[in-house]
Amino acid sequence: FAAVSCQQDVCWFAVMHLFCIFHISKTFWGHISPIIPDRPSFREINTVFWRIAKQTDASTIDIFDEEWDALCKKIEEHATAGPRTDKALSWLADLRSKASQFAYRFTWQF
Repeated sequence: FAAVSCQQDVCWFAVMHLFCIFHISKTFWGHISPIIPDRPSFREINTVFWRIAKQTDASTIDIFDEEWDALCKKIEEHATAGPRTDKALSWLADLRSKASQFAYRFTWQF
């Protein structure tokens, strides 16, 4: 994200950069899958992530944070403790700050 963000500021300042949800989901898998040892729980968490990301109803913009908090709480409940989990949760917090660039409820208007 950082390299693209830097280039956007210099060359593409008037362009809204949107992220590919497929690639974000692959990164989600890479960060979250290893910290959730129970595979059915991970599949459920992954499904919740996709539902949040693919929600297109703009009237749900106001509840995005609530949904994201519930997702993070579910991850914390099922995750193993350790530095990898801390890194994953930090990544999730950063991703949340970029919701307007990947979550469909925000991006459909572009």
